[in-house]
Amino acid sequence: MASFRRFFIDARTNKAGPHIVAQALLIAFFCGPLMYLSANPSGPQSSEKVHVIIDTLLAHAANIVDTSPDSALYILDQAQGSGDANAEHSLLITKLKADAYYYKYDFQSAAIHYKMAANKAIEVYGARSLYHAERLGDVGFCYYRMVDYVSAVDYYQQALSIVRE
Repeated sequence: MASFRRFFIDARTNKAGPHIVAQALLIAFFCGPLMYLSANPSGPQSSEKVHVIIDTLLAHAANIVDTSPDSALYILDQAQGSGDANAEHSLLITKLKADAYYYKYDFQSAAIHYKMAANKAIEVYGARSLYHAERLGDVGFCYYRMVDYVSAVDYYQQALSIVRE
């Protein structure tokens, strides 16, 4: 119970509140069917339903990532664990995980996940995409926060070279 409870504590107040209970209910409402549909596929409609549920989970994780990063990580793990995430879902999951680690002040893990998101952005959008440049800038900012200015400048320059083209 204690390990489950820690995912539903508001980072601002360090207490569980009504919005945290609503969040727990949302997760239970969507994660259960997601796991069931992933384990019991029954044709193309099942796949569409899974993608709708994943979209909903990702939207919720994006809404809470800054105030409740542990809850966001839990939701993202559930979405990723379904095995049905497409390339764009996988990219967004990785980026949101990086955001969650950033808001937990774990800049090393955030940098790792932003790098993974940058590599996935190449696969999805191409090496010269704005999305790829944004993720490189995010990596640079993590290095800046870790006081590794040489690496920060390197990633910022990579991002700028893409944007300038």
